[in-house]
Amino acid sequence: MGRIKNIVEKSELMIGTIDVRYDISAASLIELVMHYRLPLESACAAFRVGYLQGAKAARAKMKKESTTI
Repeated sequence: MGRIKNIVEKSELMIGTIDVRYDISAASLIELVMHYRLPLESACAAFRVGYLQGAKAARAKMKKESTTI
């Protein structure tokens, strides 16, 4: 049970600190919850969306840095 509490605490500490380029909107989260049958599927899909958003932001940053040189 200690591991779950630790994960929850870490998650709570991240509220308000995640760059919006990596975060998921409430509307997108609701759409995922309505689409998937199981909560775990929704959670996994939300993680994938955040990962994709982060990868997109990283590519945009690299592109911007390469064009400013």
